[in-house]
Amino acid sequence: MNNSIKLILVGLLVISCSDRFYRVVVPQGNLVTDEMIQQLEVGMTEAQVNFIMGTPLIRDPLERDRWEYYRQIIHGEKLLGKTSFTLNFDSGRLLSWTNNLEQSKNKD
Repeated sequence: MNNSIKLILVGLLVISCSDRFYRVVVPQGNLVTDEMIQQLEVGMTEAQVNFIMGTPLIRDPLERDRWEYYRQIIHGEKLLGKTSFTLNFDSGRLLSWTNNLEQSKNKD
């Protein structure tokens, strides 16, 4: 009985001193692939773009002609990377798009 209490106390000490718990990689937002971007053409309707790209993460009610696709990948508290993809429409037709890619890799 005495040995089991010591074993439990040592186990609790090891757990409390350890800060290396498993941290899940969490992807959030929209996944935009090169294949999706290659299918886009100027003049496509909003329905066609929505079929290819999926529903945008951000659809600003004040700027209905701009769709934002945003994605970030987090591991614990570290930001591994993020991407931003913007589509611009004019009268319901695709006018242009921009791909703002930011990579921030933390090597901690």
